Amino acid sequence: MGKRVGTNQVDEPSRYQAVHTGSSMYYCGDCVTGDCSISGDGDASDQVMGLTAVNPTNKCMADMNKMLLIIIFSVIISGCTEEKTIKFNTSNADDISADSSIYREISPEGSVNLTSESITLLQDDENLSDSDFEFTLESFRGLYIRDNHNENPRPLFIWEHVPGNDSNILLDYINKRPGFQWVDNAQIIKTDELMYVWDEVPGNGSESLVKLLTDNYGISWSTDRKIEKRDDGNRIDISIQNRNISFALIDDKTRALMEIDNVRTEQFKVKQENGRINIYSDSRTIHIGGRIKISLISNQSVFLSYGDGGGIQFPVQEKNGNHIVYDVDSLQSHSISEKRYAIYNLSIKNNGSNASRFQPGKLRLIPKNGSSIPSSGDPISTYPFDDKELKDISLLPGQITRGYAAFKVDSMINRSFLLIYGSKPVTLKSFENCVLALEKADLFDYSNAMGKPPYNVRDYGLSDTYEPPQPEFYTDRGLAYSQIWSNWANRSVVEFFKKLDLKELNNIKTDDDLPSTYSIYTLKVIPEKNVSIHPGNPVVITDENNEELINAYYSEISISDNTTFRHSYNNFTDVINYSNATLVRVFFANDYGWSMATRFSRNDQFVILDESRKIVMIGFQYRHFVS
Repeated sequence: MGKRVGTNQVDEPSRYQAVHTGSSMYYCGDCVTGDCSISGDGDASDQVMGLTAVNPTNKCMADMNKMLLIIIFSVIISGCTEEKTIKFNTSNADDISADSSIYREISPEGSVNLTSESITLLQDDENLSDSDFEFTLESFRGLYIRDNHNENPRPLFIWEHVPGNDSNILLDYINKRPGFQWVDNAQIIKTDELMYVWDEVPGNGSESLVKLLTDNYGISWSTDRKIEKRDDGNRIDISIQNRNISFALIDDKTRALMEIDNVRTEQFKVKQENGRINIYSDSRTIHIGGRIKISLISNQSVFLSYGDGGGIQFPVQEKNGNHIVYDVDSLQSHSISEKRYAIYNLSIKNNGSNASRFQPGKLRLIPKNGSSIPSSGDPISTYPFDDKELKDISLLPGQITRGYAAFKVDSMINRSFLLIYGSKPVTLKSFENCVLALEKADLFDYSNAMGKPPYNVRDYGLSDTYEPPQPEFYTDRGLAYSQIWSNWANRSVVEFFKKLDLKELNNIKTDDDLPSTYSIYTLKVIPEKNVSIHPGNPVVITDENNEELINAYYSEISISDNTTFRHSYNNFTDVINYSNATLVRVFFANDYGWSMATRFSRNDQFVILDESRKIVMIGFQYRHFVS
């Protein structure tokens, strides 16, 4: 979530880095009060963590063994007696990133004051107190994930061992599946493959670049595209509908760095040949008999393509400098595993007079009659909310850090959860309201509000229905999987797809070529806000501080008039306000099938509960498609 009006934040120094106009020095407690005299010059032997130390007199030695490291950001003109104050201007001092260990005091004017009494640098966790942390629940989220992923797939071959020790293993696999018996004596060659010519993009070489993105990265190309070359020809920017791809020449034009949506990165080899800059794969193509090509398209994926356009994609794990390629037939199992998480989005403020170190590892959750649950080390899906995880961090007096802590639980709806930091309970005044709102959104029947039943069956004229047909309906027609989608999502819909997917999996008797099934269901509750719903598309919902809570597209909106829901999308022109309201974001995704035959359902909903915790507005967006 970002504010509609931008804020400027200071760039903080990293931990132990001095920002100064003179010398950076160690000081004991007496130095701060001006009672200490220091003699000696700092030299190389006195350097600690990049800061130059001075040699103190014997009077200071005992104190220095006990003291915390102090950094003075000023020119030392007349010893230790002069107090210095430095201000870092920031329009949002409460939300400063707390990556540095420099003490800060938050002033009412929005500046950070550093004084000689308040710039003690943290050194030992044992010396820190956690008793003065104030915890605020910014939001609460329940997360449910299920899949039939096999935790221990079979390794097939090692990329670096072909050609080599694993050549026969690969050829034997291709012989049996996809069944090309001629490969037994085929020649194996590994090469750098020319991907495209840099100088011809944009221009005649654009189609080669299009093929690279389409074949190897699954980016659907469109006429709605834009290719530009920037930075004196050293960067190519590509926009395709909502996707952004960039290529940049790096390392003295010996490598090309690709980024997709500012997240996924790959590197390619650059060769300057005949006056042209050519972009090659990096020994990432295996040719077998001139008819089969296997490409290491990323550090997580290998694609085997046939001459007739077919192919198989394999997962890859990089380990000890080798790329282990796994057998796709071992990636799924007949059983479905389930995981549930309770996720606390917290703000933590240091209300003490001294700096303290916040450590997420000290957070634990205690369910009713349950044992203590540590913060989960699992990778937690934040899609589509982009939550940030809490970090181990030094907090100055008045300073705040924000992020989430996730706990693996048996039920994501549990009013008895007790959050503990260290040995002390954490009081979260909005927690019960969050759980109540989550439960209401989870159990609500959206049929009337949506104006349609929960399921959509695209084929055979069934369309929208309350009672979708059983899997046998599709089996009789020779379909590989049920073409059923969700119009909206709640607990009963999620449970239906769980039973449907499991039943279809059980109908497949072999362990080879099992379909993949994956579902994510998450409800995020933002409590007690004065919300404003702005008309238009996309839908923008802001709080009392003009911070965006939602900025997304919804195909339908329903508003309650105390008796029933009425469809109001594009029918209201004024801003709608609710005081002390609670906002719930609901997201459900369900996938079932194979790489080229998968059923996808996507539901994105928002629910607003008024001050009496009654549902008063709902927004819907859904997508149904098949790969």
